[in-house]
Amino acid sequence: MANKQIMIYVVIIIAVLVFVSGCSKNATSGPVKVGVALPLTGAWAIGGEAVHQGIQVALDELNVREGAKKKPIELIIEDTRSSVPNAVTAVQKLINVDKINVIIAGALSAEAVGVAPVAQEAKVVLLAPLPLTTTVEKAGEWVFKLRESTGKHAESILVEMKKRGYLKIGIISQAYEACEDLLTQMEKYNDNVNVEFLIIEKYDPADTDMRTQLIKIKEANPEAWFSCGLYQDIGLVYKQAKELDFDKPSFSMVAIENSKLFDIAGDTAEGVIFTATKFSCEDAQAFCDKFKLKYNKFPDYRAAFGYDSLLLVAKAMEENGYSSEEIQKGLLDIKDFDGATGKTTFDAEGNAQKDVVVKQVKGRKFVEIAN
Repeated sequence: MANKQIMIYVVIIIAVLVFVSGCSKNATSGPVKVGVALPLTGAWAIGGEAVHQGIQVALDELNVREGAKKKPIELIIEDTRSSVPNAVTAVQKLINVDKINVIIAGALSAEAVGVAPVAQEAKVVLLAPLPLTTTVEKAGEWVFKLRESTGKHAESILVEMKKRGYLKIGIISQAYEACEDLLTQMEKYNDNVNVEFLIIEKYDPADTDMRTQLIKIKEANPEAWFSCGLYQDIGLVYKQAKELDFDKPSFSMVAIENSKLFDIAGDTAEGVIFTATKFSCEDAQAFCDKFKLKYNKFPDYRAAFGYDSLLLVAKAMEENGYSSEEIQKGLLDIKDFDGATGKTTFDAEGNAQKDVVVKQVKGRKFVEIAN
């Protein structure tokens, strides 16, 4: 009788183990889901769509590979509609409804700053492909930032000003997260460069007439001036500066690097010097060829960061596992990943710093002029 009871217990235990094993297998079978929250419509859609296209090129590449650890990836995509509150809602939905363990979000600094605390609190991995702001760099251990810091841009543009002999500068800036951070970093790095900021004028993101601010800067009589904002408003700034006969040498930042700038500014942007993210199809030929084949155009740096974002997430999952904790560790373990944006290694705080170059607008093209 005792032996019979023992046999029954053994059968029950084996059945339970088989059931659990089957459940575990089912839990990891099929595609792995990756959340994507980007501005695909609205004022920031140009950046968001470029990142999205880069992600799609990576998805095509990943889902034709074979191997035991190379699970197919399914994207759960949310349109933030170029709104920080919408971005927060989108990330909350991906976490709480879709039960996503890793999210690619933050095509702009403002969105990244808004959604980072949500991911951090939920202990879900967030990889932000495009934000510059240093705020995201300190968001917590669950937040990863792929782009270079505003500090690199600040230091590089100040050095370029001084190299060209411009020591008295006027500044016009949009009251926007990345610009506010950039000005803070310029003041910080200026201790070593000693460029004088004669005047700093700001305008709201919704403003379309910046003439009052430009007149004040012109009256301050700077040797050169610096503008910070998105290409849409900076295009208006250049156009209005020309109308005011304010023709001093001009400097700016990476957000102007979009061909649509010239639809607004025309030739008034000619000669502007700015710092830019280092990316070229000469250095990323394989990615550019795939992108051109899919979209019949060449990619910009935004698309390259989208492409690398999904490849990095896939590498972390394949080498370490699919839970949030495993993906987090997997990203931190990555060393010198060779992608479209160059080599990537995340530091202990989840930040991967990229190189900055100096470019100039020449004949409606953005031409690299210094390393």
